[in-house]
Amino acid sequence: YDLEPGYMLYWPLNCPHRVDNHDCMNVSITTEHWTPALRNAYAVNYANGMLRKMGFKDLSRPAGGPGMWARLGLAGALYQPKGGMINADAVAWALARAADAQGVDIVQNCTATSLSWRGDRIAGVETSLGPVRAKRVALAAGAASAALAQTSGIALPLAAARLRTIMSQPVRPFLNPVITAPAMNIQIYQATGGEVLVSEIEPSPGPGGDCGDGGGGDASAFQALANGLVKLFPDLGALQVARSWSRPVCYTYDGNPLVGRTQVTGLYLNCGWGAAAFQAAPVSGMILADAIAGEVPHEAGAAFLPGRLGAIRIADSDGQETTWVRPAGAAESAKAQWS
Repeated sequence: YDLEPGYMLYWPLNCPHRVDNHDCMNVSITTEHWTPALRNAYAVNYANGMLRKMGFKDLSRPAGGPGMWARLGLAGALYQPKGGMINADAVAWALARAADAQGVDIVQNCTATSLSWRGDRIAGVETSLGPVRAKRVALAAGAASAALAQTSGIALPLAAARLRTIMSQPVRPFLNPVITAPAMNIQIYQATGGEVLVSEIEPSPGPGGDCGDGGGGDASAFQALANGLVKLFPDLGALQVARSWSRPVCYTYDGNPLVGRTQVTGLYLNCGWGAAAFQAAPVSGMILADAIAGEVPHEAGAAFLPGRLGAIRIADSDGQETTWVRPAGAAESAKAQWS
C-alpha cells in the first residue's frame, strides 16, 4: 500500500492475544576483545588523563614495565583539584598579629600546668608564671589538652597519635599535586623550595589519653616512612634526607573534634583535631567564641559538641574496657560529666 502522511496500516486481530511476564537476566560474557592487554591500555589512558589534569605533559603510554604498573595504581586514585599547601609559620604569625590587633594578650614562654577549681566550677589556670583567674577557660592546648585536663580529674575522650615527617634536599620541581596513599598511610608533596616531604600519622597501639606521647620517633619508624616514599617514587631513593621531625597529635574516635561548652561550669573545649587543627583555626575560633560569649551555639559546630561522645567505652588489646569520660575518683564524678 502507498501510505500518505497521517495514515497508518493495521489489521484485525483474529486470535486471542496475551502477554507472558517473565524475569529478565542480562548475561555479560568476557570475549577475546577484552583481553588483559586491552584492559591495561584503558587504565593507562585513564591514568594519563588524571596526570594531565595535575599538570603533567608529554606522557607516554607504556604497555609494560614500571611505567604501566604505576599508572594502573593511579587509575584507582581520587583527584581533588582544589587542594594545596601553605606556609605554616607565615599563617601562624598572621593570626597572632590579627589577634593582637583585636586586643588579645598572647603570653609566650608561659606553660599551663593545671586547671584550678572553685567548688564545682573552673576558676582559672595555674601556669609556670603564676595563677590566672577567669570565669571561663578554653582548653585549646593541642596534644597537651588531655594531660592538662587529667590534672583536674577529667579524662577527655581522646587518643594519641604521632605525626612524622621527612624532608629531602631540594630538587628540581616535578610534583605539583599532593599525593596521599591511604593504604600506606603516607602523604607526599613538594615544597616551593624544591624539598620533597613525606608524612604519616601513626595511631598509638591502644586507647590512652596521654596525647603528649603517642609513639616514638625512632630511626626504624623514619626508615619505614622513607621506604613508603621509594615504593611510590623509586627514582627518589637516591635523595638525601635534610631533616626529619615528629610531634604528637590527639584525635577522637568519631573523627570530629571537641569544640564547645561542657557541663563543667566555666570549661570550654577546642581539641581533638588530629593534624587538622592548624587549617581549622579560623572556623574553630569562631565556634568557640560564640560558645564562650553565651550565644546560641553556631550551626557549624553542631557536630563538634563534646556531649555527643558521652561515656565511651573502648576495649584495649587485652580486652579490657576503658571508660574515656570519667573522673579520677568517685567524689569527682560531677566534674567529668559532659553536656
